[in-house]
Amino acid sequence: MKHKTIFLVVLVIGIFIVGTVFALLFLNEKHHSKHPIQRAEAKQNNKKASISNTMKQFEDIMDQYFRNDPVQETNNAVNKMVDDYNQLIKEGQKNIEDKKIKLDERIAIIRKIESQISDLDKKLNKINADAKNKKSIAEYNILVKKRNDLVEKHKSHSGLYKEYETDVNKLIKHLNEKSELQRKNIEKAKKTAEEVVTHYHNWINDDGDLAFFNELNRYYALLYAEKRLFGKKFKKVSEIRKIQSIRKELGEYARKEHEARENGLIVVKAVLCGTEEAYFIVDTGASTVTLPYEIIDVMGLTAKLGDEVDLTLAGGI
Repeated sequence: MKHKTIFLVVLVIGIFIVGTVFALLFLNEKHHSKHPIQRAEAKQNNKKASISNTMKQFEDIMDQYFRNDPVQETNNAVNKMVDDYNQLIKEGQKNIEDKKIKLDERIAIIRKIESQISDLDKKLNKINADAKNKKSIAEYNILVKKRNDLVEKHKSHSGLYKEYETDVNKLIKHLNEKSELQRKNIEKAKKTAEEVVTHYHNWINDDGDLAFFNELNRYYALLYAEKRLFGKKFKKVSEIRKIQSIRKELGEYARKEHEARENGLIVVKAVLCGTEEAYFIVDTGASTVTLPYEIIDVMGLTAKLGDEVDLTLAGGI
């Protein structure tokens, strides 16, 4: 009986363990069955984000180096700051000069009043010498009243003079502080402009424009390869059109740049295979025309690479 009891306990424990294992395996299988879909969705989202980032980088480079002239823009910004600084000084000095004119007018009035008071003091001193005469006393009182009135006027104009003087000093201080701040900002802007110009020239000297154009073409070819692979399911038509638009914009940029130069090259637009727009340099002495491999790939002509073709060169040879 004892052995039977032990056997039953072991059996129950075994069944429990086996059941638990199966349950864990089932849950694990159920959990992992969702992973391929989740991974696919994540991959697709990452791909979309990558495309979006690539297009944004292309747009940023176009804005920074081709749609705008960074050198001219920074120089214009500095020149505007200098013009604003000069205008600030001009207007500030005019305001100060206007206040100084009023100061001069006020001091002229004060000096005139002081002169009138001095004349009255002389008259009063003479009358005071003969104060027993009633007529002299009456005249004396009239002069005293006039003098007191002039003293009040003097106080009033002196007060206004001090106010104008305070205003002038405030204007001078404000102008000095503002002009100094603006002068420092101009110095910072000049330093930034120098850095922008240096960066731009380094980018050009390091063939940054060529590297950008090559990367643009490479991405263009990748999109077309994907288009051929997926056919009607291809969903990046807008990206292809955007790349085409950027390529055309770059071609027009090059054409206008050379037109503006004294000894610029002749750049013309051409259509390849009836569909692909491209820009070429006209060279009457050239015997061949070369295309980037990526553009050949875009047109689906890579299979023809290496084929022999007949050429008619200058002079009909």
